[in-house]
Amino acid sequence: MRERRVAIGWIQSTVRDPAQREVLFDLDSARRQIFEREGKTAEFDLLTKSLANLQRSWAEIQEQAGLPHRI
Repeated sequence: MRERRVAIGWIQSTVRDPAQREVLFDLDSARRQIFEREGKTAEFDLLTKSLANLQRSWAEIQEQAGLPHRI
């Protein structure tokens, strides 16, 4: 008898708006290219900080994750 194994999963973005996700992707791509070309520079650090700030601003944390709800 053959045994079948199945794995089911999904990925859910914390950023709902596709246009915002595209901006985050583009910033991250530019940040990585700068790092590959020039290493850790002031421009790389600025893009990294801006990317993190936008991610925090745009993220929607799901209550289902068991995280405390902010009021």
